[in-house]
Amino acid sequence: MPRFSFSSLRVRFFLLVLFAILPALGVILYSNLEQRRLSVDHKANELASLAATAAKGFDAIIIEARHHLTMIAGHDNMFSGIIPSCRKLLPAMREHLDQYAELGVADPKGQIVCHTHPSIASATLADQTWFRRVKTTRQFAMGDREISNVSNQTAITFARPILSSSGDLRAIVFATMNSRRLHFLNNGMDRFAVETLTVTDGNFNALLRSREPHEESLAGPIPKDFFYNTIIPVGTGVAEAKDPNGIRQLFAFIRLGAIPNGNHRLIVSTPKDVAIAEPNRILQRNLTVLGLVALAILATAWIGGEFLFLRRINALLTATKLIGAANFGNRIIMVHGNDELGQLARALDEMAAQLENAEKHKADFISMIVHDLRSPLARIVSIEAMIEDRMLGPINEEQENWLGKIGANAATLLVLINDFLDLSKIEAGRIDLVKETVDLPRLIKDSIDNYQILAKHKNIALRSRAEPNLPAIQADPSRLDQVFSNLLGNSIKFTPEGGAIEMGARQENPTEIKIWVKDSGVGIGSEEMAQLFQKYRQTSSGKTSNQKGTGLGLVIVKSIVESHGGKVDVKSEVGQGSTFNVLLPLST
Repeated sequence: MPRFSFSSLRVRFFLLVLFAILPALGVILYSNLEQRRLSVDHKANELASLAATAAKGFDAIIIEARHHLTMIAGHDNMFSGIIPSCRKLLPAMREHLDQYAELGVADPKGQIVCHTHPSIASATLADQTWFRRVKTTRQFAMGDREISNVSNQTAITFARPILSSSGDLRAIVFATMNSRRLHFLNNGMDRFAVETLTVTDGNFNALLRSREPHEESLAGPIPKDFFYNTIIPVGTGVAEAKDPNGIRQLFAFIRLGAIPNGNHRLIVSTPKDVAIAEPNRILQRNLTVLGLVALAILATAWIGGEFLFLRRINALLTATKLIGAANFGNRIIMVHGNDELGQLARALDEMAAQLENAEKHKADFISMIVHDLRSPLARIVSIEAMIEDRMLGPINEEQENWLGKIGANAATLLVLINDFLDLSKIEAGRIDLVKETVDLPRLIKDSIDNYQILAKHKNIALRSRAEPNLPAIQADPSRLDQVFSNLLGNSIKFTPEGGAIEMGARQENPTEIKIWVKDSGVGIGSEEMAQLFQKYRQTSSGKTSNQKGTGLGLVIVKSIVESHGGKVDVKSEVGQGSTFNVLLPLST
């Protein structure tokens, strides 16, 4: 699983696709805002229509009540002064006007003259709102919502005055509306999802409030601040406000016109959430669909990016690193194509081919130069030896001293030239291996013997720990001797006097043999480990050593070991010495 990092090309591509999806999210959110606005407007129009219809119905009830009261007041026998006639007439009329719970007549003091229910004929009505309004205005009036004296239920009473020819108040005739008669006002509340229908008087006291169809209730106070701040300035219209419970509501209100000198209004309301429920459902559905589509697109981008881009880019990156490490033989076959990445791959392959060709030419040139230098240098070493052995005549002590220096420097130069020659062959891919069965313990012993004199000169203990009866391996003994000589030479170079060096071998596993060279020298810092097997690189200890080198020895060691199918590594601590391990296969 690739690690999530904002520096990753995959993650950046993923985020780019994600940002490309954001406009769709913006369109959905904007569309939802428009849908919510249109839905609220539509619901407001519905409420206004319902309020207008209900107001017409309520006005019709008021007009009808006024007509009935006028009819009763104008009956020939009603106010002839004969109370028994009144008491007989009202029950008879009650049978035809069954929408009224009560019919009655009261004198100007509020004393009931006659009533459809004789049991309450002695009651006084002076404290009733409708009675006070009629007595004050001498006009038709509607009372507040009060408890009926007959049914003990909430009811609305309509009343009108009966005046004498001189305009004096003779009596007040009244009719109390049966609450069932008002049920029709709730028609459409279910269909339009209306929560309340309220009828208020001029002081915004509720005359009628219905919360559910066929059920009236006065639960909850009227939000006076809403009425005074919104309804009074407008009179008729639609508004949005919070109810006393803090719920956002849509209100439609209209003035009732059938009551003279009245300021009554009918108000219908519904929660705003009802109006926006459908847009919210559509938004949820669209967001779900967008989320699923986005997940599919992002998964496709994440997985498809791997096959379409990242694998090819990683191949290009690997090839570039190999070219940077002077490995020019790699070719980027999987990236080839006609697109930009394919063109880049071909350009890299062509550059690698040119660099590989240039490297071969350089290696051939170095090999030629080094080969031409080695022959005269070998003759110089040979002549120096002949002179030093007095084969060409006697020499004095000073001459012998200088000849020794010449021989030593010429021998060192010859070793360096041989290293350059070997390296050029390795880089040109022409390292020669003449494999044969090798007795590894004997080869290790011979290598140690070759360095015993030099080790004794520095008072270094040099010992072997090769296990006996090691299986024979197929290898080039001269090349292995070159590996052992480089490792032993380095250990002696960087081990101080009085130190110790151990060279050993054992069978590491059924398929490999391990050879190691361990010293008690100056050691190598962890930050310099990566430079050990690079050309012309020396550690800080190598740069300060009296015995200078080219930094090619370990490069040659690594190349020879790897050409045998093995590998080499090192473990070291500063001041604690170093251990070089060589793993060789038992069969190559």
